[in-house]
Amino acid sequence: MVSIIITCYENDRKFISNAIDSCLSQDVPIEIIVVDGGSRTIISNNSVLKADKYIYTRQNDMQAGAMNLGIKNAKYDLILGLDSDDWLYDNVLGDMVRAIDGVDVVCGCMTKEAGGKALVPMEVNRENLLICNPIFWSSLFRKSVCGRAGGMDKVVYQDYRFWVKLFLGGCRFKNIDTVIYNHEKRPNSRTDKEFNRVEELNKEAKQPLYEDNNLGI
Repeated sequence: MVSIIITCYENDRKFISNAIDSCLSQDVPIEIIVVDGGSRTIISNNSVLKADKYIYTRQNDMQAGAMNLGIKNAKYDLILGLDSDDWLYDNVLGDMVRAIDGVDVVCGCMTKEAGGKALVPMEVNRENLLICNPIFWSSLFRKSVCGRAGGMDKVVYQDYRFWVKLFLGGCRFKNIDTVIYNHEKRPNSRTDKEFNRVEELNKEAKQPLYEDNNLGI
């Protein structure tokens, strides 16, 4: 019912066991696809044996390229992306699957510290998209809508760009109050390394909004 795509690269791979185990603690049928893009060697630990598919490519097309490859190989229409160092809370996908009836994307809440205060997504509209990324990465979306967006673009904030393109393509979004996953903030992560370019990268991600003829700015 849900294809969970876990993307990983080099040092991120040492966290992947928790991510995979969390996928196995869900209340709907799933397939787990691990896409390892650009790493110098394949994963040698046994954690990936629990996945349904392990896709290794020497080509480094950023997270967007890895996601596009995973989506292409997914057998279910419902897709959820998960970073290799993040993990899902138990039995949360059922809430997302039930909520997606009549819409194209379902987003829930997330934590940045297990047991800590949950962060709540914003409504996905033009005004909020112009300010920031209003929803979180591990949201449930339909594989069939990826064609509207032309897949994910190879930019640093690929999820932000993806939601912008889906919005402009007429996709419908819904937020639920279920806490879906925990986002691990690791030192020396790509986000930390790009901290001084946040404004530039946000502008890059939402560029399609500026190009949209209906934007009135």
